[in-house]
Amino acid sequence: MFSSRPDPAQRLAAALERARQLAGDETVAPSPWSVRRGRGGRRRIAIALALTGLLAVGFATAAYASGAWHHHDGWHGNNRSGGGGWTGWSSTGTTTDPAPTTDGTTTDPATTTDPATTTDPTTTSDPTTTTDPTTTTDPATTDAATTTDGSTTTTSDPVTTTTATTTTQATTTVTSNPPPPPAPVTTTASAPAAPPTSYPLHTGITATVFWVGEPKGNGSSEDNSVSAYDDTWEADFGGYDNYTVTRVAPTFSNGLTFTPQQNPFYLDLPYDDVNDHTAFHDRCQVVPWAAAFPAGDCTDPSFSYMKNHWVEIQHTVSGITYTAYAQIEDAGPYVYDDEAYVFGSNDARPASQQASNAGLDVSPAVRDYLRFGGTDAQDQLNNDENKVNWRFVNADQVPAGPWTLVVTAQQVYQR
Repeated sequence: MFSSRPDPAQRLAAALERARQLAGDETVAPSPWSVRRGRGGRRRIAIALALTGLLAVGFATAAYASGAWHHHDGWHGNNRSGGGGWTGWSSTGTTTDPAPTTDGTTTDPATTTDPATTTDPTTTSDPTTTTDPTTTTDPATTDAATTTDGSTTTTSDPVTTTTATTTTQATTTVTSNPPPPPAPVTTTASAPAAPPTSYPLHTGITATVFWVGEPKGNGSSEDNSVSAYDDTWEADFGGYDNYTVTRVAPTFSNGLTFTPQQNPFYLDLPYDDVNDHTAFHDRCQVVPWAAAFPAGDCTDPSFSYMKNHWVEIQHTVSGITYTAYAQIEDAGPYVYDDEAYVFGSNDARPASQQASNAGLDVSPAVRDYLRFGGTDAQDQLNNDENKVNWRFVNADQVPAGPWTLVVTAQQVYQR
């Protein structure tokens, strides 16, 4: 290796001095390659040497300016042949300084590819085929002059690489939390409503007489040992409620051979809300106090809205109006789905045409409390002179009287 370079200017001066000496026939130290010739021959040789020196100095100056001469390793050889010599020339006519790679090693300049002729940017840097968005190297740390294909590192022209390399922006999918499921719909059964505080008054309605244990016939269409709501009515009442016995205060059950177990003030109306198909189907809509009971009672055939409900009954005799209160314990007379009459508000007439267009049956206790007319008990059964006014009332509207001594509470019983 050379430790220093001779100054090109000094070498040029030495070459010129030797040429001058030869041209002036001065004695010079013979050189190993000198030939004794004539005076003319020596001049030509001197001129040739001078030109050669000038050429050498010029070449050295060019090499010095291009940076081919290094203090640490002298002249670089062509690495492809492994020998010494001048540094190889690039295809563009200029020397290419070895470029460092991203891993710190030196890339052989002989493998440098002219990007204008051999590098296809679309096949080496196509982000759609070679760049995985999830593994894209941060552009801030990537050498713009190199493209990595995974096995071979190829140095590319920085301008070409910038054009061909497209930084693929990874698409960030923001997944928001799914909305909470809708709250379940809670259906709360409405609380029972208060019953109406007043009901329409039905006026001038013919009332006939019936009783617990009355056999079928003699004006009766039913065997009244049973009722529409109780298959053991006579037994539950306590016995046969003899219609021939006159009832008087205070109990209106005197003269009977037993003490009634249910209210002796009872009646029927022509609406059977348990056994009649039409009445049962419509009862939740037409019975005014149905909403005061749990909703499940509407479809329960063992429950009746009519049974045990209270009715106010008025009868006028000689200008005096007597008022009694009784509970519904049966259905009739003769008709069992007369909702227009029973629940109507326009004082409609009963649908039945029998027994002087009778619209209700009353018990012997109600008959005697209201002073029904007739020559005897038999005459009182179907006497069209016994007209009454009536209307529904609520239990809390019933005043104390002989009708409250025993109050019937039993619901439907059917075997």
